[in-house]
Amino acid sequence: MKKEYKSYFFLTIAILLVATTPAIIKNLIQKMDPFQILFFITLFAFITLFIVSLIKGQKEIIKNYTKKDYLVFFYMGALGIFLYTLLASASLIFISAQENIIVNYLWPVIVVFLSWLILKEKLTSKKIIAIIIAFFGAYIVLTKGNLIHFTFSSTTGILLALAAAFAQALYFTLGKKQNYEKITSIMFFYLFATILSFFALILFSTFPTLTLKDLLTLLWLGGFAGGIGFVFFFLAYEYGEVHKISTLAYLSPFACLIYTRIIVGEKILLSSIVGLFVILLGIFIQLKKKKPKKEINNY
Repeated sequence: MKKEYKSYFFLTIAILLVATTPAIIKNLIQKMDPFQILFFITLFAFITLFIVSLIKGQKEIIKNYTKKDYLVFFYMGALGIFLYTLLASASLIFISAQENIIVNYLWPVIVVFLSWLILKEKLTSKKIIAIIIAFFGAYIVLTKGNLIHFTFSSTTGILLALAAAFAQALYFTLGKKQNYEKITSIMFFYLFATILSFFALILFSTFPTLTLKDLLTLLWLGGFAGGIGFVFFFLAYEYGEVHKISTLAYLSPFACLIYTRIIVGEKILLSSIVGLFVILLGIFIQLKKKKPKKEINNY
């Protein structure tokens, strides 16, 4: 199999795994609270990535990490895993899975704003237009297409979903400055997120009584949709061209919507599809690079 085909294969598997998360959590949130879900997802994801790192023989990489590196792993795990998952899961108590999915996909354009604010990257007029377009797409979804006379399904749920998108955007913005080995670093992100989740569970919730079905569902979310899903994404980037894989990865919200229909039984609204396309238009506008001007040959 050619390297390019391998990358598309790995990307497809990754999307099919990761995209199940919102729909499954939407079902699970009916019987478990966000703190309980968060703890088991992070725990199973850490265990899975730990096993993968052992199989890959990455002990030496781990030995070379310093205290400063572990500090980075702590705040990245706290922000991008612990806080993001907690907020995203909590939003699903109040809003539909499709609203959660689409609002979450504002994070790439929020990264543009945060990169300007934190990393001092140039904020061009094209980027500003892209941000406005993307947020208009979210507005279409949240108003269910009724742009003038509308009521939000839940202001609390929307704010939680927006906060989750912001947390994820901040995580990716800070990640731009880092160059760690992917599997081991994310394994430690999950380790610290698990520790934080454990204390949050003790303080704000209780350990749930799990049926075998609950346990297998949580194992899927953490071990497969989380841990193995990340591994396949990394393999896709390893074998393919980064810009192509990054662009194709934005197809994942459509897979999420399909799972939402199958698993949760939600009717996918036309406004959700239109709004998602508008958001992706905003993302692609800010991703598109200017073509270099052709040099004039005077000779």
